[in-house]
Amino acid sequence: MLLHGHNLGLILTFISFVVSIFFFGGLYFLLYKKERTYFSYNSEILARQIGDFRAFAHEQLKLTTSQIQILREAIAALDGGSTFVSINGVHILLLSSGASCEMEYEAIKRPGPGPAHQVLTKTTLRDSRGTDLGTLVVSHHQEPKVTCVTLMNRIEKERNKLADKISTLGMEIPDVWSFWDFLYFSAITQTTVGYGDILPNSTPVRILVIFQVLVGYAMLIVVLNIVLTQ
Repeated sequence: MLLHGHNLGLILTFISFVVSIFFFGGLYFLLYKKERTYFSYNSEILARQIGDFRAFAHEQLKLTTSQIQILREAIAALDGGSTFVSINGVHILLLSSGASCEMEYEAIKRPGPGPAHQVLTKTTLRDSRGTDLGTLVVSHHQEPKVTCVTLMNRIEKERNKLADKISTLGMEIPDVWSFWDFLYFSAITQTTVGYGDILPNSTPVRILVIFQVLVGYAMLIVVLNIVLTQ
């Protein structure tokens, strides 16, 4: 059987191995956010990463700016008495600029008697050319205006975080790395591959690297023990 005996031991060890990669990746990312100089980077890789981030940030700033403009216009329109038009179950607010704000609801039946409860599930913004500017997920019921205000505040917060990252591009070590980069660093550390693109540059990180490598070898010993005792 697949989930019995030695096979179960191998599967559990593999799951533990993967979980530990994510765990250490999270720790490395937290250390990076605390102090970026804890790591050093290959100059060519860093230059490429900066270029990719700059291109991504430029497009993301354009997108979030457009989204905020539409949401502000929607809020003003709702304050002015405009209402949504229902088309094929989608509530659409047409704006004077030609843009639109679309809200979709889902009927949720609660236990007990009574009608189904309409819950707002997502909001789609389109510019004056009809281009989809993204679907924003809303996980609970709110009035349309409150939803627009909530989404606008959320997007503004995300844009401010992005602007803070952009402001570091002129620094020696800019903030251009994400959790996924340190998950990658964790994976190549635990598997002892070590490509040399991201390097530990401080004692706390080096100690963590030593501990992770020992964890990886301990799991390898467990696997060998399971295989050799079959």
